[in-house]
Amino acid sequence: MSLLLKHRLFKFVQDCFGEISVADINHFYGLFRIH
Repeated sequence: MSLLLKHRLFKFVQDCFGEISVADINHFYGLFRIH
């Protein structure tokens, strides 16, 4: 996953769910890496 795409995904998740922890982001990114 490119850095830009990861950044956009991070911003999208933040906009949807508000302030979330880094652990949540890492878990979310981990789910994407499985596919």
